[in-house]
Amino acid sequence: LNYVYEPYYILYNYYSEIMELGKKLADYKFTICNGGYYGTMEAASKGAHEKNGKVIGITVLNWEINPNIYNNEIMYYIFFLLEI
Repeated sequence: LNYVYEPYYILYNYYSEIMELGKKLADYKFTICNGGYYGTMEAASKGAHEKNGKVIGITVLNWEINPNIYNNEIMYYIFFLLEI
């Protein structure tokens, strides 16, 4: 499995549900903080973004993948596991 991009045939069933969860969390003023990339991370971020919620993407600087467009704030780390 590729852990950055979930297979879309699996994700398709959950994307809209996770997006709705992101909206509900934003309604209650929760901040969405995730990896900032695609798949389930994008779904939660998109839902919160649509409700003007705060979305923080924690990404890895040396990966060649662009974070999703729904992040309000992006934190870049060089070695992600060392920062946790």
